[in-house]
Amino acid sequence: MQGQKQESSLIGLTTIIGLFEELQLGRQKLLRAQVKELLTNFPAVVQKSRALVAPQFNIVKMCGLGPDEVQHSFILAWLFNETASHGHGSKFFAAFASVIGLKLNDAAEGYSVYTEFHGFKSITDIVIYKASDFYVSVENKINAIEGHNQLNREYYDLERYANSLNIPADRRFAVFLTPDDRPPVTGDPKKWVTLSYAKIDAAFSAIPYKESSQKLRCFVEDWIASI
Repeated sequence: MQGQKQESSLIGLTTIIGLFEELQLGRQKLLRAQVKELLTNFPAVVQKSRALVAPQFNIVKMCGLGPDEVQHSFILAWLFNETASHGHGSKFFAAFASVIGLKLNDAAEGYSVYTEFHGFKSITDIVIYKASDFYVSVENKINAIEGHNQLNREYYDLERYANSLNIPADRRFAVFLTPDDRPPVTGDPKKWVTLSYAKIDAAFSAIPYKESSQKLRCFVEDWIASI
């Protein structure tokens, strides 16, 4: 009787082991099938993923430019410069001028562009002028707040230099450039043209880029998008 019980227990254990091995084999087959399917479809999945992510790629953000106002002002001044290496002459400045309400009397040429312009009472981010024609002062604020009496000091310098250059009063423009088009705090809003990067983007987007300048177009789009 005892021998029959032991034999029965062995048969039961063998059955359980067999079922377990069969279950493990089934899992292995399923895993192999899943891995095979993954490897088969992987190239298509990667391609689809790249197509979704590619439009979000931004070379300027990748380079870590961030909210550095000096660097952003340098880029803007470079675009304004008619003799700069972008090869589009005064097109960017002409687009900017149309946004702020500056009517150019003739072809935009022969003007000067300066960054970190040291005046009598202030340092202005960008100054563009042409003697006896126009004077534009740009204060570029990304994330920083205005300094003590900053815009009043900059406007004082604008008036002083514009007078020395024989610039007509109606062709002097003080521009307060921000990402959100906010009004100035340390200057008279009536004397300042508030401008957003969105408006600059719209103006620059209308510029007909040369066929050989698609790299420039992508850079300008990424630059403004990064702000």
